[in-house]
Amino acid sequence: MKIPSTSSPKVPWWAKGSNRPVLSRTQIRSRTLKSTAALTLLFVLMGGGFAWVLFGISDAETYDVPGGGLARRASSQALIGGCGATFEFKGIARESGIVPATRPDGREARQAYRTIVPMFGKFWETGAPTPPASTGFWAPQDPEAPQAEELVRNLWDGWMVVYYTNAATPADIAALEKIATTQPEFKMLVAPWERRRGPLPSNRKIAYSVWGASQTCQRLVAPTIREFREAYPVSTAPGADGTPPPVITSSGPVSAPVPTFDPSGTPAVPSPSASVTN
Repeated sequence: MKIPSTSSPKVPWWAKGSNRPVLSRTQIRSRTLKSTAALTLLFVLMGGGFAWVLFGISDAETYDVPGGGLARRASSQALIGGCGATFEFKGIARESGIVPATRPDGREARQAYRTIVPMFGKFWETGAPTPPASTGFWAPQDPEAPQAEELVRNLWDGWMVVYYTNAATPADIAALEKIATTQPEFKMLVAPWERRRGPLPSNRKIAYSVWGASQTCQRLVAPTIREFREAYPVSTAPGADGTPPPVITSSGPVSAPVPTFDPSGTPAVPSPSASVTN
């Protein structure tokens, strides 16, 4: 077979060279990073959009919880504060009302509540003192700090109660005091959390409570107070219009711990050694 010696074989298109300048390693690395970032962003946007359509995820998403409650997912502001979902309970009037503050033997009639953060149930006739009879704030270890049975009475009238645990930071406690004493539009009382009631869900440090709703947070993000209050204004409380609470004539002894609802989905049962705790 004769091999031509004077002509060059035709170069295929894929083997031809390019007139584009050769890029340095730094330029190649920079362009690669930019391309990767762009593709990642596109993937996240497409994947996120697909998830929103497929699962119906939104800030307003709600879901049922044990005990006849409803949970609302935390907002963006609440997530910054490490807050959990907001929990609501309806149709609770039949199990709420005034009970005697003392038992026949003279002991305080402490109540067990169906939720970790008390937001309805049996309460004493006299609530915690409100402004101007008090500042609306009680410091840690204050012997005059109100108990849950008093504060639930305040919830009936439309007050918002904010609890803080002994693990809350001094800065958060000071901020809560300032809000309670200088912003009356929130109609807010701030009190230390009773340790006998055990830890807050997920060991959070702050809890918001109004009649029929509550939320717990790891730290204070001030806008969440307004957000919570606007979601549950004073007018949503049954006694906001002056309606007096019903009187439960016989509360009966608490003979066994009452299971409370832990937002993790597990019933939280009080310690048998303290059967009247939450």
